[in-house]
Amino acid sequence: EGPTTGILLGREDLIAAADAQMVGVARPMKVGKEDILGLVAAIRNYVNVDTAAEKARQDRLLAQLRELIGSLPYVEQRIVPDQAGREINRLALVTTPERARALSAGLAAGSPSVRTRNHHLYEGIVLIDPRALTPADAETIASRLRQLCQDSLADGTRS
Repeated sequence: EGPTTGILLGREDLIAAADAQMVGVARPMKVGKEDILGLVAAIRNYVNVDTAAEKARQDRLLAQLRELIGSLPYVEQRIVPDQAGREINRLALVTTPERARALSAGLAAGSPSVRTRNHHLYEGIVLIDPRALTPADAETIASRLRQLCQDSLADGTRS
């Protein structure tokens, strides 16, 4: 949850290889003091978080989201673990690739814009990450998803 900067840790040869990619980038990618302070704050928050309490909060949000969404036509809901092995579960909306793209685009186009994890749209999977969500966000997302599905049925779109 930090700024668009980061820290690279690891073996010296791998860090050197990553650093070699920076040739020619220089000034436009310069990190400012705001980025550094934001990164320090993000790291402090990360190392001081109560992991069990945060996981429980996220799981409650996912349960709330599933309940609020209810049954959507042509969409299956699943709770899926993070593929990288982190202690994060996400809500997967599983449908056709066309419908997944439409749901993702519809959520993004609304106000407020809701951005989903779209790594698996080509498989028909839209992922909703609970980490930055609040209960009010869950209500907004559920309402928008129900409306998008209702609209597609009214238009005769059943992809």
